[in-house]
Amino acid sequence: MRNFFFAIILIALGPSLGFAEEVSVVGESHSTIEKIVEKLPSGETKQGLQEYLEILGLKKYNGGGVGISNRGLQAYFDAKFGDSKNSCVRVAALSFYQEVAKTLKSQSESRGNTNSCEKPPDQAFDYGCSESRPRLSQVAGQGEFKGLSPGWVWQLALKHAKGDPNSAMFLIGLCGHDDASKGTFQYKDFSEAALDDLRDQRKIQIATNAKVTESINELSKNYDANREDIEHLKAVLRSGKNTAEQLATATSVDRYMACPPKTSGYYVSQSLGKSVDIAEDLKSQIIDKQKFVDNAKNTPGKYYHVYGAAFMACHLVQNGISTTKASFLQQQAARFYRGMRMCDSVKTMTQNTDYYKDMLKKYKVTSMEDLTIKSVEAIKNKKIDCKEADTTESMLTAKLLKECSLVYEAGYNPDMIASGTAIPSVSDIRKKLAGKFRNSDAAELYKSWYLGGGKTFGQDIPCTDIRVWGPNDLMKPDANFFDKLSKPSGWAEDRYRQAAQKLSTWDDDFKWTIAQHKVGAEFAGKNCKKRAPGEKPLKGICPQGPPDGVTQYDLYEKSGSPSSSNSVKGAQ
Repeated sequence: MRNFFFAIILIALGPSLGFAEEVSVVGESHSTIEKIVEKLPSGETKQGLQEYLEILGLKKYNGGGVGISNRGLQAYFDAKFGDSKNSCVRVAALSFYQEVAKTLKSQSESRGNTNSCEKPPDQAFDYGCSESRPRLSQVAGQGEFKGLSPGWVWQLALKHAKGDPNSAMFLIGLCGHDDASKGTFQYKDFSEAALDDLRDQRKIQIATNAKVTESINELSKNYDANREDIEHLKAVLRSGKNTAEQLATATSVDRYMACPPKTSGYYVSQSLGKSVDIAEDLKSQIIDKQKFVDNAKNTPGKYYHVYGAAFMACHLVQNGISTTKASFLQQQAARFYRGMRMCDSVKTMTQNTDYYKDMLKKYKVTSMEDLTIKSVEAIKNKKIDCKEADTTESMLTAKLLKECSLVYEAGYNPDMIASGTAIPSVSDIRKKLAGKFRNSDAAELYKSWYLGGGKTFGQDIPCTDIRVWGPNDLMKPDANFFDKLSKPSGWAEDRYRQAAQKLSTWDDDFKWTIAQHKVGAEFAGKNCKKRAPGEKPLKGICPQGPPDGVTQYDLYEKSGSPSSSNSVKGAQ
């Protein structure tokens, strides 16, 4: 037990992510984590963690990726879907998502919405559309999604996985692990229908070539007058003949399976079950706070976190790891994921302040708003000359005085200020920039008040949700004398309050993500099954494999569909 918890804590917290470092450290830490797991005693725990790491694919994150896309998981699903020996995966996935599309389309039309989402080429799935991503306040079976019963995705997945919960979780995770970055899966279609498409395309191309030949023959009757057109048509004909030859020998067609768009009901909360959702009081806290702090009207539900956690935890359960352990690991993984996002965001949001740090000292001010006012005054009083400014370059690369860069960034023209044509007043500047630097202020508070994102006792610590300084209540940071002691020197009361309240929403992001991972992992613990020795991982959809399943050619031969020899002959 102690070895297990030691290992997963290192997996969750092992990669060092200081503010000065890049997210690629995640990938670089992969070998270290593998060595840690390798030293565990042989058994279910070790096997489960090794499979977990293989699926997570930390090596894929070299150069970044977390927070933008689940690059490792995408690579895993791409490999499973695209492998020529995994035709059983494609058949089940296409069948499942086709029925998902029909269900969503029907649900969309029942609300009077006849719009269709954009579809990739060669893909017939139409998932219907909602106007925006499902909101945190929305659930399956109610309101806009009344036509989708709670647990509808899980029931459909079980149906197409022939009742095997482990296979069902795979089908859901294929698209469900992320609602934005994964749009399509590409595959080679060797079916009879694909060969018919190739034959039809070849017939059309041959007919086109014949018409081009006729035009050439007709124009050749007066070759000198039509020489240029004839040469052009000959080039077209050569290309057309090459296309016809390629179609004659082709044995497959490139197809695309589209994932449900992020605006679809596939990502509405409780799609795995009525109880598979975070607590209502946490939802209310998140929604109310974001509305108050950010004036947010439609907080997205982000149910993909539940799907992703359930899929990952399912693999732990399949290897004999208990629900309690799987849930603990997923919660730490969520904390680590959110910590990486935090480190990356804080680093980005404090770049401005760091870049202008010398300027803040020069003008003896503490805020970017006051520094902008001082810069406008300096340009107006001819203390700064911006005539050589190159406005086509970005702030960080332009060879400008920093005062000029800052004024441009604020949306003002230094030349017009210097000439007296348009000089903004102090009140105008404050009104225009109100809240503009709030996020960077919140990031500065985070760096001062929270554990992580730097060195502790000489060791790099990733960003965390552990606050070691600051007021008792971030939403009321100036409630009493002791709370006010946390206000940075030189900050106005409003600036301090707004930054602290924004920081409070980031605290909620940690709670939110961790809670969703906990819910997903617990669902997997209740539904996924431990694999028996020698049992196939996806027995519900691939009883013969993968990874040792038969190829699609062999499947056709067994089922009486186009034989392997016919496939090789292609569209002739």
